[in-house]
Amino acid sequence: YHVVKWLMHRKGMTEEVIQNQFFVSFEPFDRGVHRVVIDDNKISFVTVGSSVKENVFVVVDEAHHLYATEGVKEDSTLLHDLLEKYPSKELVLLSDISQSILLTQMDNEFDTSEVHLSEVIRSSVRIMLAAQMFSIANYDVISPHNQQGLPLGVIIFLLDVAASIAERNTLYVDKIVGEIKRIRKKFPGLSLNGRVAILVDETFIDLKEELNRVLSKLEQPISLESAHDATSTLSADLSSDNRHSEQSIVFDQINNADGLEFLFVIAVGFDRPVSE
Repeated sequence: YHVVKWLMHRKGMTEEVIQNQFFVSFEPFDRGVHRVVIDDNKISFVTVGSSVKENVFVVVDEAHHLYATEGVKEDSTLLHDLLEKYPSKELVLLSDISQSILLTQMDNEFDTSEVHLSEVIRSSVRIMLAAQMFSIANYDVISPHNQQGLPLGVIIFLLDVAASIAERNTLYVDKIVGEIKRIRKKFPGLSLNGRVAILVDETFIDLKEELNRVLSKLEQPISLESAHDATSTLSADLSSDNRHSEQSIVFDQINNADGLEFLFVIAVGFDRPVSE
């Protein structure tokens, strides 16, 4: 979904080109190739079979995961099978050197080139500084916009140990709505569509009903949607149909979302001990 949006937003590809010239394959790979369908502002994928007529350009993301199984190279890997099934004039294998113990072997076999990440467009300086703690790169990565980004905000409050689930939910909903109002006040006129995510673990998923009720009664009502629905929806400036003006934000479990895809993330209930 993100690649489709990027091609339309950054490269200016039309819906017609995307739907007729762009194909994807993802797990489970035995389902074959999928064609992009854009209908009523939503992106979906339809299986078109095991192959397409001609592949001019093939990109394999996370190639090291398809090249090895449990760290052991096999005589015939999933990557080889895919490349044999979908030959192309040009091939790009994307693989993070820090994640692949067999990258040297893949290098030798496919005669790949090492490319240094030099710019990170979508991350703030704060995020990049934090990422350096885990990076093995010995070269500098810059952010061309040089935005510091918002600091992590921590909201601490007392909850009676004897409180019921309903009382707990009411308190958490009040804090969440307060943060959303704060965002609107600090960034007046900013559309929240695709920019705000409320991420919870499985113990807080029942907040949704109460939160949805309160948000729907705001002066500027807000609806909730899943991370999948938000990701598969074209924003107004990308869609050929601009009737979809209702603002909505994401409410989902943390394992269903990528926090870096959103401008604001409200993480709920992650102060509890891991043992719980």
